[in-house]
Amino acid sequence: MLEEFAKQSTNETFSGTWNAVSGVTEGAFNAYLISLHENENSTAAIKSTANSLTDFWVKLGSAPVYQQHTFGLLEGIVFRDGIYRADPLMKLIDAEFGSGDLHQKNSKRALNIGIANLMNGTFVSFNDNFKTRDLLKALKASVVYPGIFAPYEAWNTTWLTGSSIWKIDVAAPILRCKNMGYSEEDIIIDAVIDDATELAKVNVSNYNAFEMGLRSYEVMNYYSARQALLNA
Repeated sequence: MLEEFAKQSTNETFSGTWNAVSGVTEGAFNAYLISLHENENSTAAIKSTANSLTDFWVKLGSAPVYQQHTFGLLEGIVFRDGIYRADPLMKLIDAEFGSGDLHQKNSKRALNIGIANLMNGTFVSFNDNFKTRDLLKALKASVVYPGIFAPYEAWNTTWLTGSSIWKIDVAAPILRCKNMGYSEEDIIIDAVIDDATELAKVNVSNYNAFEMGLRSYEVMNYYSARQALLNA
């Protein structure tokens, strides 16, 4: 999206890209990485931000992000609260984002990371007013998928990925922009939705129970991925 922004620009400099960013699940990584850069006002700045995103995902894609329990899947399913251990992923997050003074606030633009509180069932949005040490915890919780990894423990409660409640957090950046003085008609939303852009039409008349279940899940997931965007 950043590179496309640069391609469409006819000038080397312009007023900027996004004043506020938010992320849920893996999107929290993108939002946090973007927030570490000043609002891009040149094609060179856009390429710098885009390169940092690419470098991170290349590194993440080539690194192990989970490991088996000592006695394998059976231990994870029966005796643990997650099928796999997320230790490699948590260490990678610390290595990538945990250097420097964790007591400082490193974000350079409005940022929100949404995660789910498993204890009371609420969606909680952490913003750039939190120190880096707390945002790292939110990042870790954002990629803890229920059943796959054990829930993340922090602040005396239990957390899961924000997609357990909302697939995307549109409200937070809208409110941040309004607080900056922008009127609603001047706020432009760029959203990345983790699902197909269109829901395919299929003939389900001959589907068995398993196929019907899969189709039902596909339909529910399609609309739940867009619900927060529609509500905004």
